[in-house]
Amino acid sequence: MAEKQKGRFGEALADIILTLYKFDFSEIVGDPLGTLYQRYFDKETRKALGEFYTPIEVVKYILDAVGYEGQGIIHKRLLDPACGSGTFLVEALRRYLKASERIADEEGWSSILKRLCNEYCIAGFDIHPFATFMAQMQFMLVLIPAYKKAMEEDPHFVLNRLPIFRTDSLVDETKGESRKVTIEESVRGIRHILIDTGLPVDGGNLKIKMPYDKDVFGKTDLLNVQEYFAALQAVFDTVKESARDEKYEVDKGELERNFKRYLKDKEWNRLVSFFTPYAKHFLQKFKELKATFGDGKLIKSVEDITD
Repeated sequence: MAEKQKGRFGEALADIILTLYKFDFSEIVGDPLGTLYQRYFDKETRKALGEFYTPIEVVKYILDAVGYEGQGIIHKRLLDPACGSGTFLVEALRRYLKASERIADEEGWSSILKRLCNEYCIAGFDIHPFATFMAQMQFMLVLIPAYKKAMEEDPHFVLNRLPIFRTDSLVDETKGESRKVTIEESVRGIRHILIDTGLPVDGGNLKIKMPYDKDVFGKTDLLNVQEYFAALQAVFDTVKESARDEKYEVDKGELERNFKRYLKDKEWNRLVSFFTPYAKHFLQKFKELKATFGDGKLIKSVEDITD
């Protein structure tokens, strides 16, 4: 069941992309989805939200100015913290895919697209749900040719997520009342990640401890904070899938598969052994709180953290 749930988004995305691929978008002039997005809101609303359309000429100029061009961009990361309907993201994606053509024969399009989305080589944030949706649609349309090639290489290829998220990029999640993730020193001086799910228990909000920094890097072959958070995402995915199935047991095989979705060339047995106790602790909290809060709120809280 967990495999079906994990692949649901990817399968839906593949169906949409293959359906859209039947149409010819080459004759489309301008940015029709961006125009639709602009017309969806009146001028006063756009002004209040600080939303303004950026002409494609300006987008290209800015990307050139910051050096996002040429073959080297496949080793860079681009983030748009207020992506709107995705004008910057789409132009960046076009450049990224063009640069990737030189390595496609060696690496394969399936590997290129997984790295693009799982390692957030291009990522966008926006606080407005409709803007996020439009950006995802535009991103998908540009992905269509490369996605088709990836599926020709591997008929079972799917992308489990697009790197575009609805969130307030101005909020520091480690500070203030709105925080979801905090970093805390324990009494022994070991740093931990504490995840605030917003559930009113134990006199406050439920917090799940996860290892951080020296404890992780000394006992696994993770090299940096980026890889640590990628591993943490794999743990969250495993916990979420197990809780949905009401198994409340850590499937080590599933945990390893999730690690491989977000990381490359690691000692998988070490990672699984190290993170399994933390995943078990997280699942036990789920089991204890289910009767009190029900599936809906509990799962929603974890979805907000992990997505």
